[in-house]
Amino acid sequence: MEFLHSTAKYIHLSIQPSAIFINENSDWKLSGFGHIQPVESEEFFIPQYDPRMPTFVNINLNYTAPEVVYENNIYPSSDIYSLGCFIYYLYTKGEKTVVSCDNSTTYYKEDYEKFENRLRQNNPKTVFKNVPETLFQVLPQLLTRYPNQRLSIKEFIESGYFNNPLVKTMIFLDEFPTKSDDEKAIFLKSLVNLLPLFPTTILQKKILPILLDLLGKKVLPLIQITLTIILLIGNTLSQLTFHDKVYLTLYDDKLLSLPEAQIVMLENLSILQQKVKNDEFKKLLLRLTDKVLDLKSNFQIQTKALERTDIMLESIDFPTIKNNIFPKICGIFSKTTSLTVKVKAIDSFVLLIEKKGIDKFTVNETLLPLLRSMKTREVKILEAVLNVYKTSATILDEEQIVEHIIPPLWLLSISSTLNPKSYQDYNNVINDITKTIQTKHMEKLRALEGSKPPADEDDTEKFRHLLYGKEETTQAPAHVGLRDAPLSTTTIQQAMSTPVINNSTPVIKPKLKTEPLTLRPSKPNQKTNLNFGSNSQNVPKAVQNLRATPSLSQDYNDDFDDFVSAPSTRNVTPTLQPTSPPVQTTTLQPQSTIDWSGEQNKIGGFGVLQPSNRSNKSSPGFNNASLSSTINTNGVSNNFPPGFSSQPIQPVRNNSMNRSSSINNNNNNNQKSNYDISLI
Repeated sequence: MEFLHSTAKYIHLSIQPSAIFINENSDWKLSGFGHIQPVESEEFFIPQYDPRMPTFVNINLNYTAPEVVYENNIYPSSDIYSLGCFIYYLYTKGEKTVVSCDNSTTYYKEDYEKFENRLRQNNPKTVFKNVPETLFQVLPQLLTRYPNQRLSIKEFIESGYFNNPLVKTMIFLDEFPTKSDDEKAIFLKSLVNLLPLFPTTILQKKILPILLDLLGKKVLPLIQITLTIILLIGNTLSQLTFHDKVYLTLYDDKLLSLPEAQIVMLENLSILQQKVKNDEFKKLLLRLTDKVLDLKSNFQIQTKALERTDIMLESIDFPTIKNNIFPKICGIFSKTTSLTVKVKAIDSFVLLIEKKGIDKFTVNETLLPLLRSMKTREVKILEAVLNVYKTSATILDEEQIVEHIIPPLWLLSISSTLNPKSYQDYNNVINDITKTIQTKHMEKLRALEGSKPPADEDDTEKFRHLLYGKEETTQAPAHVGLRDAPLSTTTIQQAMSTPVINNSTPVIKPKLKTEPLTLRPSKPNQKTNLNFGSNSQNVPKAVQNLRATPSLSQDYNDDFDDFVSAPSTRNVTPTLQPTSPPVQTTTLQPQSTIDWSGEQNKIGGFGVLQPSNRSNKSSPGFNNASLSSTINTNGVSNNFPPGFSSQPIQPVRNNSMNRSSSINNNNNNNQKSNYDISLI
């Protein structure tokens, strides 16, 4: 409008919504010049309205100044009134206009008088309640009745509404091609802070095209700030729109070769990952990393590239990482002289191991030797290397850890550059790794030999109860005999070496409610059935079934019984003394010419007493309640059966017996007697 009035010297006379066009860059363009008049014109008669004609042929009276309708006069300020009506229409969202007359001059005059009365009688804020505060101060001056009281275009531009940064920015962008590079650089650096204040449509349609055109010119001082703003605005675009408008501009080999563009792309790599399709982003990333992970790149670009290792691992496949990215990082680590870059490279190694960018073979064969060749002992590097060894121990085998992890850790831990905290960290890692190795190795050894941890005592007790039934005592059952529990040589020797227990020693009584065992002579000529060992009625059924077999019948004559009762082979003179002190001893004098080799394979084995009939003379004064005799062997040769010893047997002088056996002796009258004796 300023150009139209000041330069072209024309009055538009038809400023209305249908005369405004907005292009793809959000530029507002003025059209509808079918009714323009020279500025010098003083009179203008409104053509007669014809509804049959197109709308652009007729002047819309709802946006026409009152002087044109009332006096048929036109001025440049007539367009200012029309602009005020258009602003009011915009801020009421197209629902209201200042007047609504249906292109009738009569209705126009009536509606305008009502509008003036509302302005005089009411607060203008109630009439223009939707208009912003900065615009509310000037809008009534645009809609006043008299042309000489209205603001000019120049005064309107200089008002407070056009004096805010957003409008000033839009004005500067309209003149952007005419500005110098220095002016553009200053403007763009400030524009970054104003971006959140602009509507999204202005950013995408007005500012972005101007910046993309500027980036295509590759002006070095402007590339970094221009590309930064482009990516920030691109973050508001959809993926499809970003690909169409931005991606093709960025995927330029010349642009990717510029350090100014490389560092900006690395800083905003997450935006590119989100807005570019996976395949296309991978291509862009590979081309970018090939240039930035180069030894010729400056340390700032290398640092930024190493900080984006996580995004590389998410987007690039394993073979490319292992064969392309990892070797480049190793080269930077070994060649760089920057402490920051070296630490960032070590951090990248940790990410590569954690996210499986490299396998354990590569770690063992390439990474660990590279770390061992490191000469520096800077504390920051040692702290970073500790994380590499700690992470490597989670994927390597035990042998590899013992050979390649623990020794270097011990060596680095004694570096004089470490502080106490770092030294403690090394010790903790070494102890944790060692403990883990020990635990795994012990489990492996147990698995190999098939051993198991000791069973719980409760479980063992439950298992015993399951087999034999629950008992009220843990003592051996009274019915268990010598046949059921064969005595070994060691057991008999220990028993024979046990000292005599005094009568005052408390007797361990079984918890089973059974009658105490006593020595009672059986009736003459009456055969007594043994009630212990395999002859017990309380033994398991499986044992009872064995009795029926011919080999275990009660009539079986054991050779051991024959040996005991044979006077031709042994000269035994037992003497039974009364139970009152002093205690007398009975001496057994076995012959040294007896061969016991045939007794080993007999049923019951050595050391098992079996019931038999022997003819021995009973000594007078024998106590039936207990057997208090001590058998001593003096001057006897060592030709004893296996399982026997020449040590004396010391019986316990007790009335209660823990284990019992029965010996049948024949008296001079050939009467059979059965006595229970205590056997230790």
